[in-house]
Amino acid sequence: WTPYIPLYVSNRGQQLYPAPQWRTVKIKEDSRIAAFETDVSDYQFDVAGYSGKVTVKCKLIYRRIFKNWADMKKWDVDDIILARAEKRVNIR
Repeated sequence: WTPYIPLYVSNRGQQLYPAPQWRTVKIKEDSRIAAFETDVSDYQFDVAGYSGKVTVKCKLIYRRIFKNWADMKKWDVDDIILARAEKRVNIR
């Protein structure tokens, strides 16, 4: 299983990854899927204090450029949704 935790590699509060090739960085996790490959992942969510029905939604997004670079340069580059899934679960 993989815990759902946003991961950032930072230095003094500034996000370093992605970074240009001339700036050395440490990559904590690379979740890219290689071309023509598949990936299966399991995730666990902390639901302490919750009960009832919830909907879990996921999307597999293809981005032609790192999102923070596009945002920084104010480029309007649409995400390409390759797959999406939704499941209702009951938390007791």
